[in-house]
Amino acid sequence: MVLMAIGMVAGAWLMPSFGSVADFAQELLRRTSMAAPSSRGPACDQATFACLQVRQRDLTAAENRVEEAIAQLRPASEAVAELIRTHETRHAQNEVFLAEGRNILNRVDDPAIPVRFVGTSYPNRDMLLRQLHVLWREREATEQILVTAKAQREAIQRRYDALLVARSEVRSAASMLPAQLELARANDAMVLVTGTLGAID
Repeated sequence: MVLMAIGMVAGAWLMPSFGSVADFAQELLRRTSMAAPSSRGPACDQATFACLQVRQRDLTAAENRVEEAIAQLRPASEAVAELIRTHETRHAQNEVFLAEGRNILNRVDDPAIPVRFVGTSYPNRDMLLRQLHVLWREREATEQILVTAKAQREAIQRRYDALLVARSEVRSAASMLPAQLELARANDAMVLVTGTLGAID
């Protein structure tokens, strides 16, 4: 469970800068091998108490990283939500203008006479058609922005949920470490006493 939590933390740390899963995995291995060499290998196996102390520092660092990632996601989520609200309003207005323009075009009998649309006078029907074409292209662009923004919002929410789970896992693991440290300290003391008594015998 601790490994899953740290993996989620690492995901929040690395994923924004790597496009593929393969790149992410390679960079994760590289960074963890550089960042925590003291928590692995024979030295850790031979010094349980010292190893647990390293684990404790790692968990503290992991929790801090989770908190930083959560703090960074909040403003990003708010920005995307605001972007969605703005473009949904713009899209709705665009739909109203296009519908009104179509109605006006259907009522125009003479294509050469001036046409009034949304408070503006156009010299003829063709000029109004140009304006409606611009509105149509804006509508398509707005729809694409909304699709992308909503996908980002979902991705942010999934990452946020994963970070909350990771924080809970890290905190649970950290809460058990004090007892494990004391047990390791007692075991080390017992090994020392046993070794000393064996040397005396």
